[in-house]
Amino acid sequence: LKSIRGADLYYSLPLDKKRLYLQFYLKGLIEIISSYIVVYILGFLGIVVKGYQLDLIYYIPLFFLLLVGVSLYYTFNVFIFSKANKTIDGIIFIILYMILPLLLYLLYAKISLELFKADVSFMSLDAVMPTGMISFPGDFFALLIEKRSYNNYFDSSWGFIVMWYVISIGVGALMLFYPKAHKPEKVQSKSDSWFGYRVLIPLFLFTMTVTLTELSDYIGVYLILVFSFLLIAYIGYVIYERKFKISIKSLLVLLTTTLLGILVAGILSM
Repeated sequence: LKSIRGADLYYSLPLDKKRLYLQFYLKGLIEIISSYIVVYILGFLGIVVKGYQLDLIYYIPLFFLLLVGVSLYYTFNVFIFSKANKTIDGIIFIILYMILPLLLYLLYAKISLELFKADVSFMSLDAVMPTGMISFPGDFFALLIEKRSYNNYFDSSWGFIVMWYVISIGVGALMLFYPKAHKPEKVQSKSDSWFGYRVLIPLFLFTMTVTLTELSDYIGVYLILVFSFLLIAYIGYVIYERKFKISIKSLLVLLTTTLLGILVAGILSM
């Protein structure tokens, strides 16, 4: 549905948008689940054949937790991808949504430590990212299967996994039951969703500007790093607006976000 020809074809079918998007979603979900089941069973059989001394009973809850994680992560990504009007924009959105939650958590950890002297570093970094719905249960049950003890941060991090479950279910329902936002005439046009560049770029630039102080105590090095990420953000706006001369509004957002990030970084470093 990201090409003009594809949009013209599928939107001309005698199906309402809700049913059309549901069919596409279910088709992809079935393919993902089928592949997962085959790979999981083959992996399990390989472990059994090799005769490793493991607590194999934990493979049962792991199977279902990973099944939920794979399904919901697919749902989350489909929603994010649907907010783009071009395939390349959808791919970029998915990548940014993998990285940005981690950056926001690092920002939260820095503010908590500097202002409130609260150490939140005991949390699993896997869990704060949407990919944690898959990787975190795998890491947790790997310790149980191998009969090893686990740290308390595993217990503390399950809340993030539940949060991603809720978010994924919510955005999936929003995508499937309120499909009016998907308009065929917008295909191949600028991806101007609030879930896309217009929010992701400033957030990315702000979090990086604040947290970069952890990489160097030298102001010169810090400013070079800030300029580097400012340039990356500018390239993001070039991709967003599809022109090298970005709008005055976007330029103001870049400069304001950078200055605000430097100000917050300075306050936290005092």
